Amino acid sequence: MSCKLQGTREKPAKNKKLLKLSCLFLAACCLRLLKINKMTISKKMIVFFGLAVFMIIAMAAMKPVKGRDDFKNLQILPKNISVDSLNGIMDSYKKALGVNCGFCHVMKDKNGLEDYASDDNRHKNQARDMMRMTMDINKKYFPSGAKYIETVNCNTCHQGRSEPPEGN
Repeated sequence: MSCKLQGTREKPAKNKKLLKLSCLFLAACCLRLLKINKMTISKKMIVFFGLAVFMIIAMAAMKPVKGRDDFKNLQILPKNISVDSLNGIMDSYKKALGVNCGFCHVMKDKNGLEDYASDDNRHKNQARDMMRMTMDINKKYFPSGAKYIETVNCNTCHQGRSEPPEGN
């Protein structure tokens, strides 16, 4: 089961509008070049169509720009974190604890939908406490000018288990 977060409120409208405008511009240029009466194909037209197709494909492949408020209820991690960064962090937690997303997150709410923002799972607040603890330990005992350098992290104690082994 994959529980990768998707950009929840991405704003694709701007890209769609740009794509529509580009298509209209392309159509107008094509009509002008073809001169409707004479359908002769020149090297310029081939280059123009090639560039136009490339431009449309490139625009369609662009990722939408995300706003700063895409994720709800982030209390420890930065509010403007990217989807890829958040997924990377969550993947590291899953690996360090040997669990899946449902260990901390509500995977089915009353409507049968994933609810990553919910605090109904007690493990989520425990995870936040552990994040604060490791951040404090790293700041106090392993100061570094680099951001997000973790000498002590989840795996330091958990070692792939949901509960740290005895003696840690």
